[in-house]
Amino acid sequence: DAVLIVNTYAEMEHPTVLLRDVAASLKPKGRIGIVDFKRDGYGPGPALEERVDPDRVVRDAEAAGLRLLSPATILRYQYLLVFGKPAAQ
Repeated sequence: DAVLIVNTYAEMEHPTVLLRDVAASLKPKGRIGIVDFKRDGYGPGPALEERVDPDRVVRDAEAAGLRLLSPATILRYQYLLVFGKPAAQ
């Protein structure tokens, strides 16, 4: 299964907690995709100070026990980060 979070990351009060809870509900090979606006100042979207740096999203996700599977560069004004659970050891 998969969860997609689009253009709402800045609105989360406790993103690490939310990501940890979402990860707990995923199947072992489930995915979480996060789409949000780039901070380069181009294109539509919220003011620059309201945009979330993708590095912060990655740090939050790692703190929630997730690992980055693929950053995608297919979107012009947004980034897409795909996370999954670490493989069982």
